Amino acid sequence: MAEEIKGLELKGEIESKPIDITEYIGKKTAIAKMKIMQNEVKGEVSYYLNVVTQPVGKIEDKDIVASRNFGLKFDKENGGVGWSNMGKLSKFLEDHKITDYKDLIGKEVICIPTDTDNNGQKWLTF
Repeated sequence: MAEEIKGLELKGEIESKPIDITEYIGKKTAIAKMKIMQNEVKGEVSYYLNVVTQPVGKIEDKDIVASRNFGLKFDKENGGVGWSNMGKLSKFLEDHKITDYKDLIGKEVICIPTDTDNNGQKWLTF
């Protein structure tokens, strides 16, 4: 759940430079870490697995990584969070010939671009 930061004043818009990911598309890398995340919108809680790769490069002092979020489901019958047997995470695990999501660490993936976001920027995913 998000937490309010008291005493922090917004100064307005800060100009950002677009990032050119062209040289990283098609590059092989490995999954480095995963986090189970929670999001709340209008009182509805949703869960997702955030998966991040090892860096594929650096721009200035920032690592360039690929990431992907997989939707998770809350199991009302048994409690706890898991993934749909017909979902994208199930297919991804099957493609990597594993059944436990924790075994994704170290698995090789190939960087591809995301769809363009609202600001005209593409990001790396796999």
